[in-house]
Amino acid sequence: LNSFDTNDPEYVQRLFPGGDQPVPQSASIFPVFASPSASEVQEQFGRFHLLATPVRAKFLRTIALGTIPTQTLENPFFGVENNRSVTLNIVNVGSALTIGALEDFNNYNRLAQEIVEALILKANADVVQHVLLPMVLSR
Repeated sequence: LNSFDTNDPEYVQRLFPGGDQPVPQSASIFPVFASPSASEVQEQFGRFHLLATPVRAKFLRTIALGTIPTQTLENPFFGVENNRSVTLNIVNVGSALTIGALEDFNNYNRLAQEIVEALILKANADVVQHVLLPMVLSR
């Protein structure tokens, strides 16, 4: 997710009813989900599991994990059917790096290493084992 160095659902909440749209033209293609509301998504992000980050991390700011059960809303622009249950398993990585503009691309190597280091920290073992792995392995 493009949340900069926080666990901010700014871009995700746009997919839900009541979500802030940056330009009026976006309102014609969003929302994609009928529920929950954008404010409920904001609240759910606040309850996500936060992993400890390595002490010497230069770029990694946060890793947040959470699941949001949703219902779709018919959206012809994206080809989404109405009233389908979708589970969003979210791994939100917040970093001091941008999505690429004027960045030294070698810094992404360091960020990837910092993410791995966070995942293997003893302090994160329980959340990685019981939250992250079931998310990505569909258990």
